[in-house]
Amino acid sequence: MIGKTNDCFGYTIFKDPKDAPGHYVLRGWDIGEGGEVLHTAEAVATPISDLALETLRKTMIEMGLICFPRSPDDDPVIVESWI
Repeated sequence: MIGKTNDCFGYTIFKDPKDAPGHYVLRGWDIGEGGEVLHTAEAVATPISDLALETLRKTMIEMGLICFPRSPDDDPVIVESWI
């Protein structure tokens, strides 16, 4: 369950990752004890389209999360993260 191990949880949106080519993938994560990042939610994949990305973003907004754009140091497949 997201948020179970600590108060810091969120999601990252990926575009065209190696394990799901041609898809946006939403992965949930949680910060475990000691700062370890745990993937604690089943990934959701949807074919790449503007509508798919907007739907993922709308869901994050409805959950009350805040968007953090990708950093230049991030892997190129990362679109953005939500906390």
